[in-house]
Amino acid sequence: IESARYNEAVVVTVNGDVSPSPANDESVSVSPSEIVLVACLDKDNGGIIWKNCAAVAVTNDDASTTAQNNTNNKLFHQDPGIVRHLRTKRWALPMLNDHRRNRLYDNAVREACRQMVKRRAGEYNKDDSSTNSSNNDKKEDGTTTGSIRILDIGSGTGLLAMMNARHALDAVHERAISSEQQLGNKQLNSKVQVTSVEMASAMARLARITIDENGLSENIKIVEQHSTDLTFGIDDARFRGKETNNLPSTQGAMDANIKNGVENDNGGTTINNEMADICTSELLESGLLGEGVLPSIRDAWTRHLKPDAIVVPRRARVFAVLIEGMPIIMDANSVNNSTERTTMVNAATAFLGPELRQFHEASGGVWMSTTTNTSALSPVTEAGEKKGTDHYTQQLNNKGVLLGAQCCENEKEGNGEGFAVGGVTVPLHANAMLDENYRDKKYASLMKEEGCSEFRGIRPLTHPTMVLDFDFASGLDALPPPTGRSIATNAIPTADGVCHGVLFWWELDLWDGDNDDCTYSTEPIGFVNHEMDDARGNDSNNGNKPSLWQDHWQQCLFVFGDGHSKRNLEGSRRKLTKGTPVAIIASHDDSSISFSINTNNDDSPVSMDENNNDESQGDSGLRPFQRRRLNEYNDEDAGGPVQQSMLNRHITTTRALQLNDSSRIRTLTAAIQHCIDAKGIDAPLLDLSDGGLCAMIASISGAKYVTSLESSSGTLPTRAAMIAQIGNNLPRAGTEFQIIQALAEHLSEEHIVGGAAEIVVAEPYYEMLEGWHLQEALNYFYLVRSLKKRGVISPSAVSMPAYAHVMACVVEFDDFYSAYGQVGNESNENLVAGFRHDSVNHYGDRYHTYDTSLPLWQYRYKRLSKRLCVAKILYEGAAPTIDTVDDSVELVSEGCAQAIIFWVDYACRTKNAHCHRGSGEQFDIISTASSSHRQLVRKLPKPIAIKDEDVKARSIFVCKASFGDDPDGIEDHSFTFELELKTT
Repeated sequence: IESARYNEAVVVTVNGDVSPSPANDESVSVSPSEIVLVACLDKDNGGIIWKNCAAVAVTNDDASTTAQNNTNNKLFHQDPGIVRHLRTKRWALPMLNDHRRNRLYDNAVREACRQMVKRRAGEYNKDDSSTNSSNNDKKEDGTTTGSIRILDIGSGTGLLAMMNARHALDAVHERAISSEQQLGNKQLNSKVQVTSVEMASAMARLARITIDENGLSENIKIVEQHSTDLTFGIDDARFRGKETNNLPSTQGAMDANIKNGVENDNGGTTINNEMADICTSELLESGLLGEGVLPSIRDAWTRHLKPDAIVVPRRARVFAVLIEGMPIIMDANSVNNSTERTTMVNAATAFLGPELRQFHEASGGVWMSTTTNTSALSPVTEAGEKKGTDHYTQQLNNKGVLLGAQCCENEKEGNGEGFAVGGVTVPLHANAMLDENYRDKKYASLMKEEGCSEFRGIRPLTHPTMVLDFDFASGLDALPPPTGRSIATNAIPTADGVCHGVLFWWELDLWDGDNDDCTYSTEPIGFVNHEMDDARGNDSNNGNKPSLWQDHWQQCLFVFGDGHSKRNLEGSRRKLTKGTPVAIIASHDDSSISFSINTNNDDSPVSMDENNNDESQGDSGLRPFQRRRLNEYNDEDAGGPVQQSMLNRHITTTRALQLNDSSRIRTLTAAIQHCIDAKGIDAPLLDLSDGGLCAMIASISGAKYVTSLESSSGTLPTRAAMIAQIGNNLPRAGTEFQIIQALAEHLSEEHIVGGAAEIVVAEPYYEMLEGWHLQEALNYFYLVRSLKKRGVISPSAVSMPAYAHVMACVVEFDDFYSAYGQVGNESNENLVAGFRHDSVNHYGDRYHTYDTSLPLWQYRYKRLSKRLCVAKILYEGAAPTIDTVDDSVELVSEGCAQAIIFWVDYACRTKNAHCHRGSGEQFDIISTASSSHRQLVRKLPKPIAIKDEDVKARSIFVCKASFGDDPDGIEDHSFTFELELKTT
């Protein structure tokens, strides 16, 4: 629960037990029950409360038993656990809607089944004394099985398991016809046994439902377990209708029983660990290794697979490009401010945070670190200046950045600029950073009606280079060890520049072959075909194509952990020269990939032609890449062992973007100062955001009595106290400063330094709600309202922000609509690779009822309407209120309305504000529409076509918004939005 975030569910399984029956004292088995805890806003007190959505569903109108699908009148069981799981794991629907992925897997599984059935048929036809097939064992009834056993790791909806069953049955049937055998359905089914293992209980239930919908339950058994658990095994008893239970807990008994199989005390059959002929899996994420594909496949080869087993997928390769982060071009948070270009951070290093120098200046002096700002203690010259013209030369190299994190830098001078430092890996859509014109600026702006110039760009410094490869199909010896490995590969820079990180992606060979039907790639669209062909070592005319856009597997940007260091900003670290080879050192363990580079390369510079290719290689492009495995690091190779950086270990990259948004920090600082000026430095001030940032700004700005309420149950309150006390020397003489870790309902006036708060401030930021800005705005409202009722906050208190506008915009968003829509084929049927997915759509196709949090600066969409305020949340006054708006909005472009985007504009009073709202007061706006925030997207139930004549006729969208109870009985703040097109 401490690590869970909003929109996630915490599943607690209460194991069943064996207890006497009240009727006859015989033992009866009680099935396990499931508690699905969901984080909800507490509208009475503010903060988060956990509700059991399974229990709530049972109380709703008898809806606990069935629900009806409107399309085919099929009845479905209510299962809030499945609904919440699909809502949390938002990659599920986009993955099923990735038709290319489905087709490649289907082709590979078909070939694997055909080959294995042919192979086993040949063995079966041999003399029994010479057969080497362990599948020709005798069943209990004395007959020979001759079955094809298949292990599917990670069931998901059961798609790969069903592919295996279908193609294996077809192959067995075809083989029987060719050999003139007559097989009945029962005999045919007994020839194919698919054991599919799934660790998530909700997904396991959904897989069983989907498999039953497709009539394959006799051939597929879902095992709710992790495949690497020692108690898991492939057991034929599952297909004979016998109950199987986990093995005894003692290690010796486990080892013996796994090998031999025994009767257990409960009368069930303890699992025999049979060997599989085929293994399929899809344990991949954007960084390739994060879902455990290596340990799972390694364990499968060790315990579950025959020596000649066929594994799908076959191989994977990782490609890398060295990149330079470009200056960030963005619209300032105030919608009236001019476009600004940041200099202290760039588009790559913005994911590390915060940059101490920039933050120190923007916040009026807050040192966002747990290390002492030694520059403040430096000797002063007679002229009143600190010794050293740059007083940021000591701790301002960003060591200790982010609440105690340390950067693993090698500070030795003259070491050839070879570094092995940690970093952070950011999954993202790289096309948005590679191409400034990837999005239509005019129609992709949320900040301004006239268009947006925001751009976070990276510049490639090398061609794509293959840096790692993995062989899943050739047995245990072909897999890397659990400790990982490091491989250095030479690349030739195509431009001068400073390397801030590595953009990487992967290719997956589902089957053997060089054609386009065997390999799936997450390659960015921005790279042309011949560059990737050179990286693969292929003929540039082999027909390989970049993969189509999808949202479940993205590219990854690895940012070096010392990106904010002074030397790196000045370009003295990781400076690349065009044509001079550089070593890319790719390292991995069983769960992640990291990078370092070595510019101290003995290879001679290479002459590059006008297309940035090696002239010495003629038309073939780059010279062959030189690769070597680094078993042990030394100073010549990389300056020390690669370590995981502690940078960003306490915050996410989403939070780092916010802290590096200097315009946002300046507006917060100016607004807090305005509140202090209005109420006086003696006015008690209460910060209701997590992290205590506003409290520290207020204290350094002169407020004498400051209290920060920390609602986070994790380590954030402790880190905030360390930053305040160690980094900023708070409280300072003559002031009081305190951080209270408590729930708001436990707070009383006596806990506030100086009495009832006359100033209440918030970013608002809440660790639990990060990225869900509508919920953050509502949570601040609930906190303020509750604390005013109890006298903790004065009725006349001023608030920063003073109010929030919930903004909306109607958009054409084809990528989102197709990825997060109903799963099925191009004919809009509930078929995925030929398998019915009615239940998946019933439980998962609900993105028109709730929002998805996305960083929209990475996505392509077209704005069809002007911006519209749909709700106003007032934080000031004796009784704060929420007012929804029924209004209309003008169209700005033709297109197909597919979704609505929501964000929050916070109105903050400042001395030199640019906006005049309402009563003549001046406000600056902190908008979560900027690229340093995420936005909320909700699908329309049905798309609405907007013609050019509609725009010319000044047609409007009529909008109606409301807050109310969730129809499912979970949330107390459900936000609904209705949209209708009308011609004026």
